[in-house]
Amino acid sequence: MSFEMEKIRGLKVIALKGGGYRDKRFKDIEVKYILFSDKRTYIELEEQDYYTFHDFSSYARYVNIHSNEEEWKRIFKLDDANEDIC
Repeated sequence: MSFEMEKIRGLKVIALKGGGYRDKRFKDIEVKYILFSDKRTYIELEEQDYYTFHDFSSYARYVNIHSNEEEWKRIFKLDDANEDIC
């Protein structure tokens, strides 16, 4: 994981985006993507299995770092997240 984190060193976070589909009845948009200033690197936060981890936290996430300019542009068009990252 430390090698993966080297990919974001020196980059600035410019957007926190939600994960696509949003139910209009709910106002909270959970953070799914973190976009960086190079306009190609982003972090995708994937939900971990609630029962697999000892803390039983619904906030546990896998952190996946990607570098793809086209995908970054697609994600940038998604709704901004408005929930805190816990």
